[in-house]
Amino acid sequence: MTRLIILALCALCLNLSAQEKDINLMPYNDGKLWGYMDLDAWNNFEDKIIVIPARYEQAEDFYCGLARVKENGKFGYIDKTGQYKIFPYFNEGTDFENGVAFVKLGTKTLCLDTLGKDAEPPYQPVLNITTTSDRYTLNMDDRIYNPLTIPEGLSILKLKINW
Repeated sequence: MTRLIILALCALCLNLSAQEKDINLMPYNDGKLWGYMDLDAWNNFEDKIIVIPARYEQAEDFYCGLARVKENGKFGYIDKTGQYKIFPYFNEGTDFENGVAFVKLGTKTLCLDTLGKDAEPPYQPVLNITTTSDRYTLNMDDRIYNPLTIPEGLSILKLKINW
């Protein structure tokens, strides 16, 4: 039983590390603004080492080497030296995942790579689940699967939705 729990925890950790988080810098708040401090020093109970002084209205963790920050009401992305790699022009933004982030400029949503250039959004399968009185059918990207032919790695969840 203990081995099963340890294996499950290892699998969970591997799954969570699919989007690897850069861990050497951590946002800190000086009371009003945000900056970044050395997380390794903080974890070793040393004095807080300020790497990027507090100047941002909002500061997020680093992903793909960039952190989303808000300055003067707009979002942009900085590297670990505090230099803007993508200047703060955007009304909203997401953290980078798989090398892309989504940003909002006015009413337009854009997908950017880590250089700030237009990028293809990652593939998102189109899923539809239909039911009859005795079975569920999965339609994924116009390919039909019934419960007996569902490919390995896919699973169907029964959802109860109250309107």
